[in-house]
Amino acid sequence: MAKQPRKTDPDLLARLWQDMVLSVRLLMDRRVGGTAKLIPAIVLLYLLSPVDLIPEAFLPLGILDDFGVFLLGMRAFILSTPADIRREYQEGRTPDREKSRRAPDEDTANRPLEGPQQNEPHVIEGSFRVRERDEE
Repeated sequence: MAKQPRKTDPDLLARLWQDMVLSVRLLMDRRVGGTAKLIPAIVLLYLLSPVDLIPEAFLPLGILDDFGVFLLGMRAFILSTPADIRREYQEGRTPDREKSRRAPDEDTANRPLEGPQQNEPHVIEGSFRVRERDEE
């Protein structure tokens, strides 16, 4: 019986890197809820705690156990975030910075923006006086 070639994913490391970058970006986005952000915190606590499912004394298995928890936690965090926000980052679109600063509530959602609009020039009015060093 002839050996079948192993099907490996050559982009496995690239996908892992993309998921890590996506996780960091989602973690920093203010539109992602606090309950979703608890997942990375719990994974970090598990990785830093001395309590393990498989101790590091069993070297290959102990490290694989931590790596598996890291991968599962990262995947769970990504999947627990809102799909539209996740899609923004996956498609490479820049998220709307105003939305990420604060979530609109009912009072501010329909109210027009205050201050100068995009087409208006930014002008600061004021007066000034030149002081000589002797006046100080």
